[in-house]
Amino acid sequence: VSIIIKHHEYQVLETDLTPQKGKSTIVRLKPISVLSAVEVEEREGNRLSLRAFDEVNPAILSTPSVGGEADALNSVKLLPGVQNITFGTQGLQVRGGSPDQNGIMLDGIPVYKTFHLLGLFSIFNPSSINSVRVYKDAFPSKFNNRLSSVMDIGLKNGNKQKLETTANIGVLSSGIFINGPIVKNKLSFSASARRTYADVIALPLQDYQNRGMSKKVNTSLWSYDLFAKLHYQVNDKNQINLSAYNGGDQLNIKTRLNLADALQTEEQTDAALGWRNNLIGIGWNSTLGSRIFLRMQNSVSTYAVHFSDAYTLANAETNHGSSSSFSNGLQDIRSTLDVDIAWNKSNMLNVGVGNVFYSFSPFSRSFNSFLDENSTDTALKTNEIVTQERFVYLENKSYFEGGNVTYGARISSFRTGGVRYNRFQPKLLLIQNINKKMQLRFGLLTSNQFLHLVPN
Repeated sequence: VSIIIKHHEYQVLETDLTPQKGKSTIVRLKPISVLSAVEVEEREGNRLSLRAFDEVNPAILSTPSVGGEADALNSVKLLPGVQNITFGTQGLQVRGGSPDQNGIMLDGIPVYKTFHLLGLFSIFNPSSINSVRVYKDAFPSKFNNRLSSVMDIGLKNGNKQKLETTANIGVLSSGIFINGPIVKNKLSFSASARRTYADVIALPLQDYQNRGMSKKVNTSLWSYDLFAKLHYQVNDKNQINLSAYNGGDQLNIKTRLNLADALQTEEQTDAALGWRNNLIGIGWNSTLGSRIFLRMQNSVSTYAVHFSDAYTLANAETNHGSSSSFSNGLQDIRSTLDVDIAWNKSNMLNVGVGNVFYSFSPFSRSFNSFLDENSTDTALKTNEIVTQERFVYLENKSYFEGGNVTYGARISSFRTGGVRYNRFQPKLLLIQNINKKMQLRFGLLTSNQFLHLVPN
């Protein structure tokens, strides 16, 4: 078999391989060095891609967004059928769908909040991203629980040979990406951190503006992202990876009013609004023989919103105030098992099962008030709602000259409030190249989405 291996950071490799039963081959590419010349040639027989997804080249993931920030999802907006929505709202519209109908996966783990600062830029730091695949019609059966699109984003495993560091400085934020070996050729890590710093600049300016004023106002708005991944190449047939993310937005508003009266009255307010994403997942990939590839993953993903406010009024005669807080959120715990079987040279069979527990905390509110020595505390909280989704799928891809056809089905079951909803989701996708510039695609897919409006 003659193969060509391409990667935007390494030299192109053309080689011949002889497949042997039970044997795996690891190919190491050479980094791109300074070249004296580059020759570009057009190869005869190049055809349109037969992939069922659009892939964003990691080399252009640093396309700037508003404010000059590098943004992985900003490049996705350049794809046909994808558009940004009105400024001040968050998310992408894919072929007319709403943002909550897009499934965003990070190394196969769902992310429920994907944009910062009212949609200015996404949470994904391009330095830590290895690949972005966008499915706009024929979703993988494993992720066929969204109506509009599925975006599968993969983190870099980390260099297993040497330590690398990259720093990004932008108008709104700055960040750092570091990766390298822990055990050479075996265990590697990658990590990135990014934070906006408008609040760091704005607070001293606000303090300067507030000088000599009876009423002082301080406002700060910031966001941050932390990505990390460990990748362990156990042997030629087994690898384990651990992926994690933590990030969110925070808005704080504080006021202080000093009245130059006989009672020395002081009034203060303090309000905060923020959301957080947290996720962690561990996966095991294994090659069983020469025809079977197995993937297992367990993950936890949470999303929460919190709001709080406080007010106090104090003088020589009295001291009273109040405070309150509100929060809601969800937790997603899932386990999946996927098996790819190359049962002959023209057919690839994919089968898998999954189980997901969703825990919703719709409403939690507390209120406190005090007047001198007397105080009142009140807490209101709704019962946690736990739902469960199970699915099993089977699909086969058959290859033929100039095209392929994928057919299969997914059976999903969703239980909530004592009611179970069962859905049968067939899938058919035909891709056929007619010539170098024209391709025929025909698809039939049934999708069912059980969770709606979560990013709101």
